[in-house]
Amino acid sequence: MQEFHGHGCDVLDLAWSNANFLVSSSMDKTVRLWQVGCNQCLNVFYHNNYVTCIQFNPIDDNYFISGSIDGKVRIWGVAEKRVVHWVDMRDIITAISYRPDGKEFVVGSIAGTCRFYEASDIGVNLEAEIHIHGRKKASGNKITSIQFSRDESRKVLITCEDSKLRIFDGIDVVRKFKALPKSGSQMSASFTSTGKHIISVGEDCRVYVWNYSDMCLQTSKHAKSVRSCEHFFCQDVSVAIPWLGQGPDHRHSARAPREGRMEGGSWIRDSEQFSIGNWFSIDGSGSSKGSATWPEEKLPLWDATVVERESYTYDQQQLCHTGANDHTSLPETWGLVIVAGGWNGTIKTFHNYGLPVRL
Repeated sequence: MQEFHGHGCDVLDLAWSNANFLVSSSMDKTVRLWQVGCNQCLNVFYHNNYVTCIQFNPIDDNYFISGSIDGKVRIWGVAEKRVVHWVDMRDIITAISYRPDGKEFVVGSIAGTCRFYEASDIGVNLEAEIHIHGRKKASGNKITSIQFSRDESRKVLITCEDSKLRIFDGIDVVRKFKALPKSGSQMSASFTSTGKHIISVGEDCRVYVWNYSDMCLQTSKHAKSVRSCEHFFCQDVSVAIPWLGQGPDHRHSARAPREGRMEGGSWIRDSEQFSIGNWFSIDGSGSSKGSATWPEEKLPLWDATVVERESYTYDQQQLCHTGANDHTSLPETWGLVIVAGGWNGTIKTFHNYGLPVRL
């Protein structure tokens, strides 16, 4: 649909604003601001070293935050075209995340330190600090990703290179998720749109799906590692996220695609074109191609030149409590779409459309 050119080295992170602006960070020591429909870079924000992570303020698009190898966290004003606040972590920054209300953010480092900061017009204040130790207490675990829960702002999901995912309530660990043995570092993790499941990726080229519930959360002293999960192999996968364009049951949209038109009329967005839910017909209408997992389900015609699509079927018994013969009450993971990017440059979508199987 559109390509942006300007960076001189590898792009390390991307972030969208609510108004369809895009920022990209790179090993060329810059962050660049783009807008859909405009081929020219709108602005360049220069840094002293590689820019590893960026994110727009979820409430105010005029501000975004960046983390760099030089250890500094910078809050940039888009209109001001300069740094408005900054703090020094004195360590290589590897992950960053705003709280949904935009008033607080968390910064993770290569040494396993996470610092919680409160941002205001006056400045940035350190609120709390946690350190995730490695096997040897003297060493730390590199923080690979951070994400706040959208429903409970105190809870934050932090992944590390020790193959564990941790849910923090403030500074207390309330739940841990442990991947398969020899899975390596968990490179990224995200909540689904319902907040009831977590998608993560391991160095073993597997995409993991975890069942997450806020019921009966333990305290940090008794938080045991949850090992029950679903997983599937995806060649050369480096990142996987849940697609938020449509709810898991095809009836609700968490973040529906916006209809619009580029200046000059060169691009028209049709929300139906981007609706993965429309590829599958539950009522049996329409043409079909391929085999169906149950009689009422029809598979669509598919243009393989657009994107590679693979389908998988969970053992839904671990992910939900819906009976195998209950077709009227669809499970939470019905219709879940996962978008996976690979080191080899491919992007794949996985669509869960199978029925739960009782074992």
